[in-house]
Amino acid sequence: YGYLWWLRGDGSYRASGVFGQGISIHPQQGIVIALHSARPNASTPEDSARQEALFTALAGALTAEADR
Repeated sequence: YGYLWWLRGDGSYRASGVFGQGISIHPQQGIVIALHSARPNASTPEDSARQEALFTALAGALTAEADR
């Protein structure tokens, strides 16, 4: 965690906002994923886990597609 960014062990980093907003940046793959959201309530730990899984799956799929 550094300056409101979550630093990942693989060189990527993420920012998480309230109500489900978030950004996931993967510089080595040239991938930026931005999630705009307007949930009615602030994020819960379960919401954060789902967002983490979404970012991981999207980055993995985009990387696999680029490697084809």
